[in-house]
Amino acid sequence: RGPVPTYPGAATRGHHYDIGYWEIGNELYGDGTYGATWEVNHQSHDPSTYARGVVGYSAAMKAVDSCIHVGMVLTAPGNWPDGQTNPASPQPWNDTVLPIACQAIDFVVIHWYAQGPTGESDAALLMAPQNGEGTIVSYTPDIPTMMTAVRAQLARYCGARADAVQIMVTETNSVSYNPGKQTTSPVNALFLADQMMTWFENGAANVDWWAIHNSPFDGNSSDSLYGSYSFGDYGVLSRGLTSANGVVEPPANTPFPTYYGLSLVSELAGHPQATMLKTESTSKLVSVHATVRGGGGVHVMLINKDPSVANNVTVKLAGVTTRGVATVHSYAATSAAIAASTRPVRGSSFTISLPPYSLTTIKLP
Repeated sequence: RGPVPTYPGAATRGHHYDIGYWEIGNELYGDGTYGATWEVNHQSHDPSTYARGVVGYSAAMKAVDSCIHVGMVLTAPGNWPDGQTNPASPQPWNDTVLPIACQAIDFVVIHWYAQGPTGESDAALLMAPQNGEGTIVSYTPDIPTMMTAVRAQLARYCGARADAVQIMVTETNSVSYNPGKQTTSPVNALFLADQMMTWFENGAANVDWWAIHNSPFDGNSSDSLYGSYSFGDYGVLSRGLTSANGVVEPPANTPFPTYYGLSLVSELAGHPQATMLKTESTSKLVSVHATVRGGGGVHVMLINKDPSVANNVTVKLAGVTTRGVATVHSYAATSAAIAASTRPVRGSSFTISLPPYSLTTIKLP
C-alpha cells in the first residue's frame, strides 16, 4: 500500500511504515572533514558535498512521498567543530551547508553532549542547560544561547523559509564519549529532565535521548561523582552485559535513573495539547518548568540540584488560582522508583519540600 522501492533487488511492492521524519546522515562533520573520523563517508569529506547530497536525497525521497520531512545535520553552536575551517571547509560547517540546502529541508539537526570524558562534574552538568559549561576537555554555551544562534543562522540563509524550518535535537546525553558512572547516576536523570524541558521552552520541536539500550563502558568512575554504579551506559534500560573490565550490569531492561527522569518529563509534557509556560526560579539550585493542558490544569516540575540539602520552596502562580487535590510524583537520588502522593492545594501559591538531588512534578487540579 505504500511507496514502491525502485533500487535493484527491492521488493516488488512497497511497505507503509509511516515514518515522517528523515535525517540525512549522522554527524557527517565527523567523517574526516576536521580530522576526527568516527563516521564513515564514501563521498568527498567536505560540507559542500554533504549539502548537495542532502538536496539530491530530499528531491528523490519527496518524489516518492511528498508528505515526509527531511532534516540536515548542523553543528551545535559553540560546540566542536562549530567555527572550524580548513582547505576542505573554508567556511564553517553551518555557514556552508545552509546556503546550499536550506530550500530543500524541513528541519535542522543538532546533537549536544554537555561534557567531555575525564572532565565530568556533577555540579557543572546540572548547571549546563542554563549556564553552559567549560572544562579543559569541553566547552558548551547554554541552551538559550545555542537556540538563538541557530535561529540567527536560519534567518540569514533561509530567507522567507526560516520560520518554517524546525530545530531538532536528535541525540543528547551527558558526556560525549566513553561514558562513566555519571551516565548511570541520578544526577543524569536530573540533567535529562532539565535540559529536555529547556530545549522545548526555547523552541526545539523534538529532543531524542541517546539511547534506549546501549552497553556498559568503563569510563570515569571517580569518587567525586555521585552514584552507586561503577560503569557507564548511555541507555535508559540495561542490556545486562559485562563491561571490558568485567563489571556486570543489572539484568536486561532494568531501568537506570534516566528512565525515571524521562518518565517524569512525560508526566509534564507528554501530551499533544501541552503548552509550555514561562517560569522563573530565584535559586540557581532549583529549576522550574511548567505546562498547561488544552482543557486547563497546570503541571509543574521542580528540580533540586543540591546534593545534600532539601529545599523548601514556594510556588507562585501568576494570574491563576487552584483548588482541590494535586497529584505529586517524585524521584530522588535515594529512590528505587517514582513515588506518587496527593496533597490539597488552594489559592495562587503553595509550598513544597524538595529532597536533595530530586525531581518533583505536581499536577494541579
